[in-house]
Amino acid sequence: MLEITPLADQHARGGFPGGQLVVRRGGAVVLDEAVGLASGLRAGEPRVEVTPATRFGVFSASKPFVAIAVAMLEERGLIDVDAPLARHVDGWPADRTVLDVLTHRAGILLPELVADERRWGDRDGLVRAIAETPPRYPRGTLAYAPYEYGWILGEVVARVAGEPLPALLRRELLDPAGIDAAFTTTALDGLARSYWTGGRHHVAGVELSARWEQVHNDPATLATVVPGAGLIATAGALARFYELLLDGGRGLIRPETIARYTARHAAAYDRSNRVVLRVGRGFLLGAPWPTVYGWTRTSGCYGHAGAFCAAAWADPDTGAAVAYVTNGNRGPVDLLRRSAAIAGRVRRALR
Repeated sequence: MLEITPLADQHARGGFPGGQLVVRRGGAVVLDEAVGLASGLRAGEPRVEVTPATRFGVFSASKPFVAIAVAMLEERGLIDVDAPLARHVDGWPADRTVLDVLTHRAGILLPELVADERRWGDRDGLVRAIAETPPRYPRGTLAYAPYEYGWILGEVVARVAGEPLPALLRRELLDPAGIDAAFTTTALDGLARSYWTGGRHHVAGVELSARWEQVHNDPATLATVVPGAGLIATAGALARFYELLLDGGRGLIRPETIARYTARHAAAYDRSNRVVLRVGRGFLLGAPWPTVYGWTRTSGCYGHAGAFCAAAWADPDTGAAVAYVTNGNRGPVDLLRRSAAIAGRVRRALR
């Protein structure tokens, strides 16, 4: 085990209410920390400490799981990612493809829908809204789609596979790999509450902060499948996922498919987050500049951040799978600082 305590040190400085950090390498856990409060930050809440078994909402760290579901169907010849979306759903754009969505270059954004969580569980309504809303940006424009990514790809997977995306992933990936994660929960015991601890913030035209805690701690929201932003997992589960990818898929998905999905497909200014991103197919890639995977020289890394509280990734340079999960959200700059600092300490210790 690594003899460092980066998570505990960061928590002691007030970085977040509670969290977990797990690092796996070579089939073993080399770092496992759990600190702080899962609940109890607000008046009237029961005080519950985080343990290694505490589950967290990991938000957009869900997206690589959705991508792997698409990849599995592509391997079987059931999805042509270069085919138009209209091939899968009548009325959807004929000039946008599954690959465009995977790489956030479809330009399809629905801020009014994103802002109304009561509509997230209406599958038919989501399908109609995507059909009736003209794309905001021209095809090829990098515009990160926080929820639309999952709604579109989840519907495509369901129609191709003949079953919901969560069921496909459970049978084909999560259970065989021993990854304890789910897209919904009604069991609130052992689930960390999500907190907004910063100022106002917008993504893709939606102001997120004002109702963050109301929306994301609501049992109705937690029971709704939100493929691109709704995974519930421990840091340990996320680290297992990235270790599996580093290990070449372990027979569940081909190494060449992993390489194709984690290769760079675009590097451009993102209209949604107003930063430069390097993107693969459902994965955000490291870069020569600071990323959540470290301050420098992370171009080989691939993974994904989750809202403003989590990040999980594979680091081929060190052979490590890292998952950093907290329940504190202040904004993207805060997550970058926290996660990059954690990543730097982990990389130095592993080397």
